[in-house]
Amino acid sequence: KDSKTARRHMNQLYNMAGYWKLASRSQCQVTHRQMVLRCAYCAKSRLLAASFGGGIFMLWETPEMQALQTLSLGSHSLDAVTLGANGDWLAVGSSEVGQLLVWEWRSETYVLKQQGHHWGVQCVAFSPAAGSSLKHQKSVASMGAKAEDRGSMMGGRLMATGGYDGKVKLFNSQTGLCFVTFAEHTAPISALCFTPQGNAVLSASKDGSVRAFDLLRYRNFRTFVSPDGLCQFSSIAVDSGGEIVAASSSGGSYNVYVWSIQTGNVLEVLTAHESYVQSLQFSPAASHPGQLISGGWDGKVCVWDLYATKGGAAEPLTCPSSVLCVAFDPRANDVCAASCLSGQVLFWNTSSGQQLGSIEGLRDIQSARQWHDVFSASHSKGIP
Repeated sequence: KDSKTARRHMNQLYNMAGYWKLASRSQCQVTHRQMVLRCAYCAKSRLLAASFGGGIFMLWETPEMQALQTLSLGSHSLDAVTLGANGDWLAVGSSEVGQLLVWEWRSETYVLKQQGHHWGVQCVAFSPAAGSSLKHQKSVASMGAKAEDRGSMMGGRLMATGGYDGKVKLFNSQTGLCFVTFAEHTAPISALCFTPQGNAVLSASKDGSVRAFDLLRYRNFRTFVSPDGLCQFSSIAVDSGGEIVAASSSGGSYNVYVWSIQTGNVLEVLTAHESYVQSLQFSPAASHPGQLISGGWDGKVCVWDLYATKGGAAEPLTCPSSVLCVAFDPRANDVCAASCLSGQVLFWNTSSGQQLGSIEGLRDIQSARQWHDVFSASHSKGIP
């Protein structure tokens, strides 16, 4: 009741005719010519904070307007600023670069510093939820070193994001905070994947490299490139043992390159596709550890057995249109699925090469068509 009365009296005061009169004025000396974007005031500590359009924020003590601190966070505008309840912490944010900073001005230390991708996220991957504990395993980067228990504590909680800015960021999916950023790539990230053990994350990039990052020491311990170094990579996959990595190339040739994670050497160059390879995945079955499937825009799903014969011995499975994604059944029963541009999902047995079934999703999935197709991209073509 008291708060309602106070608000009513305040509204009556604001609605009264009259003029506002300036009671006092204080001057603050600044050495830069930047526009003030946001201000925050803490009456308890008598502190005033202001953020500017050139990446600078300042803190003053009122009413003397004595400058306590002046810091620069770059050249991007800071369009958000606020002070803590006691005036000890100062938070500033920049929407232009997705940056958030919490500053403890008395000790001049960072409490929190977060920054997202500059130009959007291209790909996302989660760490394996049921991965083995790293306490009893060896690090991929150093086979002789003891692994810490950090991976077992974060199993299934890590989220990796790859951006158009060429950076790979690791987030704790429960807190939403980024705790490490890898900036070795010089071009947008195309695809990401974790090793089944959860001790490394691998990224494919348009800069022509595939990089492996150790999640125990947070460093780039291996870099994979094509023999000629003249291709970009679009998709990536790691086998169930975490020993080999495959990545598809885009550009002049549509090959699939296979490397050894331990040595970094090229093991195979798989050539069967005639167009862009959209998706890759290794078989989770223990009976087929080197079995790889690839789906491309040429309408083929190729089954490769890397350990059986030299070159992989591709077995093509023909699809009615371009393949957008391929996936193995996690129950390790030699069944794979392929989604097509025409709105179909096909199921194959990779051992026998027989089609097991299909799902017609035209009425539920937004379909598309290729440039040479004469039918329209509708939800009812070919279905009575």
